[in-house]
Amino acid sequence: MNPGTVQERVNQVLHLVEASATMDYIGEDISQLEHALQCGALALQAGVPEEQIIAALLHDIGHFCHTEDAGDMDGYGAVDHEGIGARFLNDMGFSVTVQQLVHGHVEAKRYLVATKPGYAEKVSNASHETLKRQGGAMTEEEIAAFEQDPLFKDKLRLRSWDDAGKVEGLEIPPLSTYQDMLVRHLTN
Repeated sequence: MNPGTVQERVNQVLHLVEASATMDYIGEDISQLEHALQCGALALQAGVPEEQIIAALLHDIGHFCHTEDAGDMDGYGAVDHEGIGARFLNDMGFSVTVQQLVHGHVEAKRYLVATKPGYAEKVSNASHETLKRQGGAMTEEEIAAFEQDPLFKDKLRLRSWDDAGKVEGLEIPPLSTYQDMLVRHLTN
């Protein structure tokens, strides 16, 4: 059961994201809010479907929607933030596609580390540290399964925005840009 009306749920999600303005983005020189907005802006610029834009904006919501009993990765965010975020978005009524994209952004990192030479050296120190706590590089079996995922390319695209959305001082559209999109999504 979804808590509240569509507008109440949108307001709750936007409030959580807005409140992340005071949260450090795990070793980066930007806040969680700036990271979310940069990822959303990159998705907007790419002209992808709204579900992908929403997933880009909300992919790290598990870091700041979790309850206090969620485990901490030694200062590198919430343990299983991708699962926490996907479950939260499910409870709020977001589509399975949005949930799967949010859940898959960590899998995509693990895949790229395993398959793309030099990728591991290019990720931020924080991403490198979290990778250790997220299972490390995928195994051959995990790679084969991930490549069969219908959202495989979309998850990799979201990961590219996640990696790129860490620029200090970048001018980006405000959070209010996404309000109508969220309402449309939760209304359908």
